[in-house]
Amino acid sequence: MRQTCKAEVLGILRVMTVNLSRNLHPMRLSRRSAPFNSDDFIFELKIDGFRSLAFVENGQCDLLSRNENTFHNFKHFTQWIGENLRVANAVLDGEIACVDQYGRSVFNDLLFRRRECVFFAFDLLFLDGDDLRNVPLVERKARLKKLLRRKRSRVLYVDHVEFRGQKFRLVALRSENVIGDTVGGG
Repeated sequence: MRQTCKAEVLGILRVMTVNLSRNLHPMRLSRRSAPFNSDDFIFELKIDGFRSLAFVENGQCDLLSRNENTFHNFKHFTQWIGENLRVANAVLDGEIACVDQYGRSVFNDLLFRRRECVFFAFDLLFLDGDDLRNVPLVERKARLKKLLRRKRSRVLYVDHVEFRGQKFRLVALRSENVIGDTVGGG
């Protein structure tokens, strides 16, 4: 009986941790005048869509904007995420987007709902009750990549390159831009 009570308390604490995480805000981007190289940064393609935090819990998902507004217009999409992401609970940071036949994000298709939406996930903040925000970014991304291993999914992992921001920008010229984030994830 004592073990059952302990397990119930741990379960309640985990649910409370994720509920408290609703106070999270996506990190704002800052502009740089030119691409740069740095051992302290990783670099990702910038996705042209709606920045969002995905709160997944008990088979349900809410997508919140950086202004803490719920995206109500993506009801079927959030339902799909909740039913298909295999976690008890999680908070993912990413971008809602529509992609063309080449996999490039197309903002007007998202704005006018011309294609099926996908969620480009680039960070994992909470997983199964564990707060990962103090874990280095590269480690969080490794956990996220492992979580999103399914080939056919509407939740896609955003990979990164280390150090070479200048060269990555040259390769990514067909994209809107490149994002740099500190390796420590701070």
